[in-house]
Amino acid sequence: MKKIILIDDNQDILAMWKMFLERQDYSPVTLESAKEFISYIEDPGLAGVGCIICDESLKDGLGSKLFEKLLELEITIPFIIVSGYAEEEILAKVSSPEKLKVLKKPISLMDLKQVIETTFDESSSSSLGPGL
Repeated sequence: MKKIILIDDNQDILAMWKMFLERQDYSPVTLESAKEFISYIEDPGLAGVGCIICDESLKDGLGSKLFEKLLELEITIPFIIVSGYAEEEILAKVSSPEKLKVLKKPISLMDLKQVIETTFDESSSSSLGPGL
C-alpha cells in the first residue's frame, strides 16, 4: 500500500479522507496539528511516505511553514496544500513554489484521488534527506 500523511485540524475531514483513501488501497496516517507532524518527522520518521497532504490553516501553524521545514531538512516528499486561499498566495509564501502543489477548497474526494494518483505517477519513489 502507498503511505500518505494527511494533516488537518478538522477531525471530520480527516476521518472522511482516511476512509475514502483506505478503500483506494492507500495507507493514510492522520495528524491533527503542526506539532503532531513535527513529532512524526522525528519518530517514526517519513520513510515509506509517498505524499503529504496538509491544510494551510492549522490551529497551531501553517501548512506552508511545514513544507518549508521539510525543505530545510532536505526532504523531498511531494507536498500538497489544501486551502481556501488563492494558489498564488500560498506559492508566494514558500521558497520553492515549483515543488509544491495547491488544491483550492472545496475539493471533492475524486479531486483528492486524482491529485494523489498524479503525484504518485510523477514521483514513484521518495527521496529523503540526510539522517531520515
